[in-house]
Amino acid sequence: MNNDLERLPDDVSVIQCSEASTLLLQNNPRLDLIPERFLEGFEAVRVLNISGTGIKSLPVSLLQLDDLRALLLNNCRDLEELPPLERLSRLQMLNLSFSGIRELPRGLEQLSNLRHLILSWTINLAAVQGGVISKLSSLEVLDMLGNNYIWKVKEGVNEEQACIEELQCLERLQFLCIRLEWVPCHSYRNTIISLTNRLKRFQIAILGPDHSTDIEKLYSPDAQRCVTMNGIDLSGGQIGCWLSIASVELRITNCRGLNEMLHDLVINSVGSFTNLKKLEIRYANSSFRTGGRAAQYDLLPNLEQLILIDMRGIESISELVNHLGLRFQRLKTIFVADCGKMKYLLSLGNSIRTMPNLEVIQVWTCSNLEELFNYRPLHEINMAPDPILTPKLHKLILRDLPNLRNLCRDEKTWPGNKVKVDVVDCYDLLSTEQ
Repeated sequence: MNNDLERLPDDVSVIQCSEASTLLLQNNPRLDLIPERFLEGFEAVRVLNISGTGIKSLPVSLLQLDDLRALLLNNCRDLEELPPLERLSRLQMLNLSFSGIRELPRGLEQLSNLRHLILSWTINLAAVQGGVISKLSSLEVLDMLGNNYIWKVKEGVNEEQACIEELQCLERLQFLCIRLEWVPCHSYRNTIISLTNRLKRFQIAILGPDHSTDIEKLYSPDAQRCVTMNGIDLSGGQIGCWLSIASVELRITNCRGLNEMLHDLVINSVGSFTNLKKLEIRYANSSFRTGGRAAQYDLLPNLEQLILIDMRGIESISELVNHLGLRFQRLKTIFVADCGKMKYLLSLGNSIRTMPNLEVIQVWTCSNLEELFNYRPLHEINMAPDPILTPKLHKLILRDLPNLRNLCRDEKTWPGNKVKVDVVDCYDLLSTEQ
């Protein structure tokens, strides 16, 4: 592995490795052929790693490896198809991520011991045959992150395609990453809730008619229980079950009706939404100043990460704070970027007096931002003097903020501990005394 191999021997008489259990050939990009007789010398191999090579096909002798448990073919971008796999009855892991495959291998449905099926970033795989994955009774991990196949409800596919209902048959499934076509929540509410309740981890991207073609932005690295909504009209109150399913992370990208969704959230006080730890909103023209009813208590009390990117209508995070009654008592990270109308990050007052767990603030490319924290006078908000706003803050990153003049008018609110500050293209801030 990790050499510059171009060829492998094809003479079985010089390949005497009948007791070898592991064969690692990965990361030899100029290796484009596995000779037919080469694998005959590794009859007892259990782990075969050919990832990161230039192979275009696999020899039929692969099927003679009766004891094979793991077949790793990730990053074999020229590999478009595999031989039928039904004879590899003991196979437990098949990794085809970043490969060039165009369809699932024949005989896959007969691999009753398969536990991990990794199909992430197989961008040429646009079809999944119905009744194949549902027969993998031992499957624990189905990773189709960045995959081009969009799962649908049974009524929306023909008999030859896999539907979301099939995944209910996988009783041992623990991790799932898929893209799913948007239909009103009631159409598959029971199916989705039943499926996700028994999963330890999942990433489900719900795609509406206006969904983005930038697949990479649909997923979050290392997410635990994440729902991404993309190109959906959030108004109409038909996303309630998804709010409850997104118990750890919710990502909203390029969606309409955001204000209506938040207003409905306030009115109905969706209790299960209170477990959310990460909220990310991208590409929206809406502001959060609905002028409607505000929450009487913090609807996101466990929120740890808040990410707002390209929110073209907001002037401050305080709009969201006031609407949802946020207190930010557990918030650890704030990341804001490309919010052209934002004038200040947050207004401090009766609702938020301190953010005791905030560790990192990042603000990028907000051309109208003048101040990070707009602090009302202490006598107006009836609070003790000298509050420490961010006692745990240790990193502050400010980039491309040409109109930023102040961090906070009351310097006593800043922590006494050391804070790593990264300032790039913030000319007004650097020209003033802080």
